[in-house]
Amino acid sequence: MLLVDWSRHSPRLRSAILATLLARNEWIEPLLDAVQEGVIAPAELPPVNRQRLLKHRNESIAKRAAALLAGNPSGNRANVLARFQSVMDLSGDPGRGQAVFATNCSTCHAFSGQGHAVGPDLTAFRTKGAQDFLVAILDPGAAIEPRFINYQIETKDGRSLSGVVKAETASSLTLVQGGGLEETILRNDIAEIKASNLSMMPEGLEQNLTPQGLADLIAYLKHSGP
Repeated sequence: MLLVDWSRHSPRLRSAILATLLARNEWIEPLLDAVQEGVIAPAELPPVNRQRLLKHRNESIAKRAAALLAGNPSGNRANVLARFQSVMDLSGDPGRGQAVFATNCSTCHAFSGQGHAVGPDLTAFRTKGAQDFLVAILDPGAAIEPRFINYQIETKDGRSLSGVVKAETASSLTLVQGGGLEETILRNDIAEIKASNLSMMPEGLEQNLTPQGLADLIAYLKHSGP
């Protein structure tokens, strides 16, 4: 009953349903069935609940959760990360990095007064290490915060929209798309809402970046000045 209309439920209701299903071992199996069948995206499970399943005392649940939820870089992303390890030994220039940010990141990220807050505000990431930035930039699907899940919405009038759900009321959802474009959609106009396994941040940014350019970008994001 809880899962049958999943494709039409809002993010807030989905969170409540997940909490209910996770409360009983016998309800976890149908939940994992839904993940396996692609009804529920793994990214929709908050990290704390994902960890709870991976460490579950029921061995069969833990084993199945590991097969469905344990995220590792895909083969091509692992190769890209290996190719860009030289970034760790390069000295970056924050001034040049600002231009790299404006060109490649500002559509969906805000930082130091630039860009659009569609994804996380990168100001809080200043204390992260260079390796953390490499993974976040080159393998964006490795870890997706539930509040920044990319939802794909099909409307009854035939439109397809994609973005982050910024707010919801009893009658509508507010979707933020790339470039900061916001649109409020009435619930009655939604035919289907589906969470994507993919980050809204695209793979392949390395095609527009050299190792030095990436080092410059990281230096800019870690820069503590104005």
